[in-house]
Amino acid sequence: MTDTMHQQDTSLLAQSPFELRVNLGEGIGELDVRRALTTGEMGFLHSFTTGSTVDGPGVRVVAWTSGCQFRCLYCHNPDTWNMTNGTP
Repeated sequence: MTDTMHQQDTSLLAQSPFELRVNLGEGIGELDVRRALTTGEMGFLHSFTTGSTVDGPGVRVVAWTSGCQFRCLYCHNPDTWNMTNGTP
């Protein structure tokens, strides 16, 4: 993490399953985001869900990352498209 990056003390656990998690990384500079995309040295974590039983047996924890490039027409999580909606 560079000097221009400063990490917020934000809980990754949403208050409700319907909470939109936006601008969590707004203090991160554009150059730092571009460097993260280029080098892959840093990612952005949007949130996580506990208790998921989708895609197989058992219960698991799901980590949602920010910066999805697919832009699916019927996306259930469009707030994950923007990198700055996650914490570095």
